[in-house]
Amino acid sequence: MKFSAIIVAAIIGFICSCAEGTSCRRPRSLRKGRYEYQNSADYGLTHLPVNYIVRAVCEPDATLVGDEFIICQDNGQWSDYPYCHAPLVCFRLPESPANGYVRMRGKSARSIAVYRCNPGFELHGQRTVVCNEATGSWQGDVPRCFRPPSCPDPNEPSGMLALVLDENSGIKHDDLYTERTVFNYTCQTGYHPTGDVTITCQNGSWEADADVPECNKIICAPPTLEPIENGTHNIENRTYNVGEMVQYECNEGYLVDGISWQVCQSHGGPNGIWSDNVPSCKVARCPHPGSRHLDNGEISFSPRNGQGATNSWPVGAVMTLRCRSHLELLGSSERVCQPDGHWNGTLTSCHNEEYDCPALGNPIHGSKVGSPQYRVNTKVNFRCNHGYEMVGSEERMCTFSEEWTGEMPRCMGRDEFDELSRVMNGLGKTFDEIVIDGGSWVGRNDTSSNSGLRRKRTIKLSDGMDIYFAFDASNSVGLENFEIGKTFAKQLVGKLQVNTSPGGTRVGAVSYSSEARRLFNVNDFTSTVDVVKAIEANVNYTNKGTNLPAALETIGVMITETADESGYSSRKRILFIITDGFSNVGGAPSKSAQPLKEDAALKIHCIGISRNTDKTALAEIASPPVSEHVFYLSDYNELERAVEAITSTNRSYEECGKSKHPSGTSRIVGGSESHSGDWPWQAALYDEDSNQLLCGGSLIHKNWILTAAHCFIKDRTPVLSQNGTTVYLGLTHRVNDKNRPGVRCEGSDYAPGLLQGPVDGGEHNDIALLRLDREAELSPFVRTVCLPPNDPQKVNWYLNHKRTAFVTGWGHISFNGEDSPALREIMIPLVKDGTCTSAMSGRKGETVRVDTTTEFCAGSENGIIRDACQGDSGGPLVVQRNEKYRQIGIVSYGIKCGVTFGVYTRVPHYVDWIEGIINE
Repeated sequence: MKFSAIIVAAIIGFICSCAEGTSCRRPRSLRKGRYEYQNSADYGLTHLPVNYIVRAVCEPDATLVGDEFIICQDNGQWSDYPYCHAPLVCFRLPESPANGYVRMRGKSARSIAVYRCNPGFELHGQRTVVCNEATGSWQGDVPRCFRPPSCPDPNEPSGMLALVLDENSGIKHDDLYTERTVFNYTCQTGYHPTGDVTITCQNGSWEADADVPECNKIICAPPTLEPIENGTHNIENRTYNVGEMVQYECNEGYLVDGISWQVCQSHGGPNGIWSDNVPSCKVARCPHPGSRHLDNGEISFSPRNGQGATNSWPVGAVMTLRCRSHLELLGSSERVCQPDGHWNGTLTSCHNEEYDCPALGNPIHGSKVGSPQYRVNTKVNFRCNHGYEMVGSEERMCTFSEEWTGEMPRCMGRDEFDELSRVMNGLGKTFDEIVIDGGSWVGRNDTSSNSGLRRKRTIKLSDGMDIYFAFDASNSVGLENFEIGKTFAKQLVGKLQVNTSPGGTRVGAVSYSSEARRLFNVNDFTSTVDVVKAIEANVNYTNKGTNLPAALETIGVMITETADESGYSSRKRILFIITDGFSNVGGAPSKSAQPLKEDAALKIHCIGISRNTDKTALAEIASPPVSEHVFYLSDYNELERAVEAITSTNRSYEECGKSKHPSGTSRIVGGSESHSGDWPWQAALYDEDSNQLLCGGSLIHKNWILTAAHCFIKDRTPVLSQNGTTVYLGLTHRVNDKNRPGVRCEGSDYAPGLLQGPVDGGEHNDIALLRLDREAELSPFVRTVCLPPNDPQKVNWYLNHKRTAFVTGWGHISFNGEDSPALREIMIPLVKDGTCTSAMSGRKGETVRVDTTTEFCAGSENGIIRDACQGDSGGPLVVQRNEKYRQIGIVSYGIKCGVTFGVYTRVPHYVDWIEGIINE
């Protein structure tokens, strides 16, 4: 090869630089071209020295883009990275149609291929396809060539027979089918034809190739008649039809190893097959949590010899967890192995007060990756042991509010399921929320004085609610199990007051197997009775594959059809999916679920039943948090038991400080609206005479409201409405939610001596207790807030100036005095006592003395307006720790809204006094 004189001059530099040892990695090979080196020996080198020159040469049909000669520079990089550009060619010939051919007009980008049919055939579809310059392939569908149409619709067969079109043989064009179109005789689900018979369109009429077949039932012989060790079954000595099933149960202390039911399925022939193998019964044991389960602590077991070769513990074994002396134990200090193979209690961790966020435990069958840090903005990652699926957040981050993002993951094996109590509690509370929002809530305190019977109260919400059900009708479910899924839907709908008004509750449903079938949309039925009848009549078992993506896409279309301009676009939407396995048709269902969750705000609840459930895939479909929207059961009998308990049992909402609120930031002054259940302790205090909002407050006990004393005092004199005060609980929107059941509790009495605070005449004791005339009815939207500890050392954590807190209310949202009809929230920083007193007393003409013993400041920071305002008085300021909210402040006063800090009553200072009044 030859180089120009300029290149030869550069070789001197190359020779001199060899001793320096600096080099460039040989350039990558050129597509549609090659590199030429200075001599043949250099082709085997992986690195080339500084000032080495390489020439780029392209093939004749390609054009060089960049420098022809490139040189190795001192920084180890080539002076340029050229490439060869060639027009894209569609090398693969377009597919020829049956009874036709294709003619190409070139193979380069944007060339056209033209389809033609043989004589006597007509082309159906697009006549041309184009060579796509981006992909190098022919873009467009291949048309089909059929003979001219001549046959009308064939006569539908009677009985169990049906005709199915062979789409490759012909099509219907206008009112006629094309010549040589073929239909196959087939039988309905559960039956098999006596022969393979077809009819063909010939010269305008349909001709069969044999006598019309008959349909015989497909049957299965009993899977076994032998008893199973340590268990029972309901198998009878008879033949079973397709869809019929047998059920297996294990004795107490044993768990099913396998699928607890078998279904008779068709298998393309006259005889059916059973869906699964006969299961066995294994001794119930709880898994060993692992040697690294408790960081900075120790675990002991009783009895000590309970662990077996399987690395597990027997029912009744006790696991005791202890932290090192200087650490705080979070979670359960003792856990007992239950008969269902689960440890009771909650995950345990050892917390250090120096941590910014609560210490995280290690999930059973999993662990934290690396050395976790519990500081703001640090992340903690988790992994599951081999053979276990992760359900929850693989990564969590410690936020500025000192709480973790995401949720604690669980590592679940194929044969691991949720405790029935967890399913009953989680689904039950969802059930309660739907019943309340849907227009009917039967409360414990809502009784008739004459008959003692509970009453239903009709309500009307502004946005309304749409509930959808997706029924898995695949062949592995079985008829009896399918009926249990229908019962779940009917039980829930039966508790609602269905109507299709803009603010009403509506119900829609689809079923799915290998395809999705729309059963009815949310505007098809106008009453609860009609919907229940529709579920009973239209939801049928189909015995095919599992195509969940098609079901989700069908629901998306149904939502689009009803999301019109009359207000339905802002409705609450909820979907329940009940499935016995994984989706094996239509691709990943999570891709179909994501736009529904994001664009349509659809809350998706998933119930996976059997060991075949893909736990990770189901968690990806469901709405967050996964712990509230996904449940895994071993069989449909468990679901049936859960449904019975959910619909007949009152759930406890006694635990204080529990909220549905996700961590985030917002503002009251010009801020954001809250959602139902975010702040279930928030109270609205109304003057009964004027029906005007007096103040906010918080429910701290079933019949006690904590609020500010100045709401009822003027010039140090109690100011009471002639007819008293009305307290509303569970309100989010003060107008739309007032008729929601259970929100109104009359407030009749003030605790003696409260209106001036615990210290008579003390102007800095802005605190009051209001006693309700009856106990508040707790629900998903009405709960108590926790009080802070009265231990000075523990209080420091809550009142630390680095802490952020939430304050809520319906007060002014702008400087012109505009009130908010919707409950609003703000996350604000706490302020050092010294900064608070100097800022509040330093404003010209507006000097305010802050008593830091009974008060503290929170609010605006770095010029950002964050503050409560007029009308928010008496409302709670809360902080979250260990998934519970505690009230540390009461909205008291300030200097204009959002100008400087707001002043809050220091609740920890009064805890002993509050508890003393309530206990009396």
